[in-house]
Amino acid sequence: MTTLTTLTTLEYYESTGVGYVTLSRPEVRNAFDETMIAELSSLLQELAARGDLRALVLSGRGKAFCAGADLNYMRRMREYDAGRNLEDSLAIAECFHLLARFPRPTLCKVHGAAIGGGVGFVAACDFVFAEEHTMFSLSEVKIGLVPACISPFVIKRMGETKARQYFISGARFAAPLAESLGLCDRSLPQGDLDPSMEQLLEMIKSSGPEAVTCAKRLVQDVVDLPRLDDAKHFTAEVIAAIRVGAEAQEGMTAFLEKRTPTWVQS
Repeated sequence: MTTLTTLTTLEYYESTGVGYVTLSRPEVRNAFDETMIAELSSLLQELAARGDLRALVLSGRGKAFCAGADLNYMRRMREYDAGRNLEDSLAIAECFHLLARFPRPTLCKVHGAAIGGGVGFVAACDFVFAEEHTMFSLSEVKIGLVPACISPFVIKRMGETKARQYFISGARFAAPLAESLGLCDRSLPQGDLDPSMEQLLEMIKSSGPEAVTCAKRLVQDVVDLPRLDDAKHFTAEVIAAIRVGAEAQEGMTAFLEKRTPTWVQS
């Protein structure tokens, strides 16, 4: 298990109930390797078990958010046999899965460039804020590869048609187009990124912590249900269980009494 004191490719700190994870290999534009994938996976597992965090923010140090896979990592990868390749690929897929399934809201702050697997980190987050000059590219086909492990998350964000077009072409595109494609939620001038993210974080922290966690999980669970009839019973059970919980009872009471719920910090 990675501990916060042993991180070598990431930085982590907390402030007012929010965890801040920074990809920290600026000398290679935060390109990821086995170590970063392992550290991020371990950190996400550790933080997911914490009940006191309200949200998680992912960003990158230096000139770019993430330039994709590290070149030295790719050189090592060329020598892997089929078994080692599968083991490595499963570790990468698990990392993106842990980010996408993180129980609390995840915000991604993107600048400079998000290339290849870097787009996967973006797509796996709930809210994405991109500096308006950020460049994106799903460029794997340019080196004879495909964006396999990140495809579930990118396709969910961009849709099948647009994802297919950019998977095939490997074309570069800027943040305003990424916003129109659904890959990022806000394309903003550099000076507006932090204030916009802080505004969203305050909105999240003003809501019931358990309700926010349940709301995120609800979307994931309902999307996975095969039939509308299944959704009818599942969603009724979810809200029935939530209503009798202490948090919902406090929230409804506070609303009726026209006061602030106890979870909102003054």
